[in-house]
Amino acid sequence: MCHFLEGSATYVHENGEVIEIEADTAAFFPKDWKGTCKVHDTVRKIYMIR
Repeated sequence: MCHFLEGSATYVHENGEVIEIEADTAAFFPKDWKGTCKVHDTVRKIYMIR
């Protein structure tokens, strides 16, 4: 689980699912999530790993 505080990025899962990130976005990345991330503007985030 991530809460993005600043910046923007695009996460693309290996299955093609796209997650667009901007300030105040919350996203869940399940265990073993695999993909790529392109950072457009410097990202600040709070995250929890369980």
